[in-house]
Amino acid sequence: MKADIKIPIAIDGMKGTVYVRKRPGVDQFLEVMAQHFEVVIFTASMSVYADAVLDTLDPNGFCTARLYREHCTPVDEGGRGPIYTKDMSKIGRSPQNAMLLDNSPDAYMM
Repeated sequence: MKADIKIPIAIDGMKGTVYVRKRPGVDQFLEVMAQHFEVVIFTASMSVYADAVLDTLDPNGFCTARLYREHCTPVDEGGRGPIYTKDMSKIGRSPQNAMLLDNSPDAYMM
């Protein structure tokens, strides 16, 4: 697999490697956004995984806060396991001044 970043990681005693492909322009995007906005990462991933990826993806600390799966609200969707939704009230910011970017409509169903 072609990857921009390879991160060794251990979750629940299992060791493996996470292969990350960075979207073109992500470094510049984070830098410019951080000049104008507070950038908060809110992910449904476990913190041990997310921190390993974000520490490598954002070495300059443009993202000033991180929220993880434990900050999400699990919603049971008929036996397929919980869906982790992002309740924006948990970021402690005015919803009128916040924006959520996500690749899954489940993330913002609340």
